[in-house]
Amino acid sequence: MPQDEFDLGTNKCATVTIGAGAPQVFSAYGITFQNDYNVVDHTAAGEQTPAVALNTQADKVYLKNSRIIGRQDTLYV
Repeated sequence: MPQDEFDLGTNKCATVTIGAGAPQVFSAYGITFQNDYNVVDHTAAGEQTPAVALNTQADKVYLKNSRIIGRQDTLYV
């Protein structure tokens, strides 16, 4: 397959995405958002390593006792 079929870009490669249409307030308590993309398998081929753990487009997001873990571009707001 051509490489561009896998090139989703930063805003489309998140482990979790909270859309702009999220009603009122999105809340998460005691949760981990993590992207553990296998860097070793992909960087050898010269690919960029997407690792967005949480992508939010919502107006109001409340996180309490939560973790956001990723390799780069971890939180995309």
